Amino acid sequence: MKELQVINWNISYMGNIDTKLAFLESVVGLEDCIIILQEVTSKMNNSIRNRFGDNWDIEYSIDYRPAGKFDTKARKLGVVICITANIKIVSADVLNRSPFPDRTLAATVKYNGHELKVINLHSTTGCSYKKAKSVNHWGRFF
Repeated sequence: MKELQVINWNISYMGNIDTKLAFLESVVGLEDCIIILQEVTSKMNNSIRNRFGDNWDIEYSIDYRPAGKFDTKARKLGVVICITANIKIVSADVLNRSPFPDRTLAATVKYNGHELKVINLHSTTGCSYKKAKSVNHWGRFF
């Protein structure tokens, strides 16, 4: 089986998204890759889709659980799972039994005839979320 690259990055909603995407593109190159990103705004998601959407499968947690009219800015940050051309997303959804479902995304992907599970989780920031943050701030691939 070919080597599979996994990138897990808190891309941060602050700063220039084009610079970050150029860096990501240089790291990924032509390798088979699963990219797990946290702190993604809708605008950033649009930039990701515009740059890579023709070649990659892209899933965004906010597409599954949109922010409400009165939600704060923190609630509008989601997570993204991107996969390159030789991998396919079979299914994806948020994890509803989580303190922050909008910041979760689980996907089943198919790679070289094998199904893999990818889970992306990110908690909200701030000291008032310490207990939930310790259990919810990780990305995992198994």
